[in-house]
Amino acid sequence: MSPLILFALAILALYVLFLKTRHPKGFPPHPGFSLPMVGDMLSLLPNTGEAFKRMRAKYGDVYGFLMGTQRQVGF
Repeated sequence: MSPLILFALAILALYVLFLKTRHPKGFPPHPGFSLPMVGDMLSLLPNTGEAFKRMRAKYGDVYGFLMGTQRQVGF
């Protein structure tokens, strides 16, 4: 395959992953940007408990986040 076709397929794959990680309308407040396939897991490291406390302080008692590609709600 030509490099141009491979590049176009890679861009298309990233776009599809981006669409899959978008939060639906009415989803609780959440960190603004989530990485495809990783979600918000990097922001939860190294201390997950402290990260949840920070999100609760920033977004309120009910907040959303992505664990991989699964939407989660914390409260």
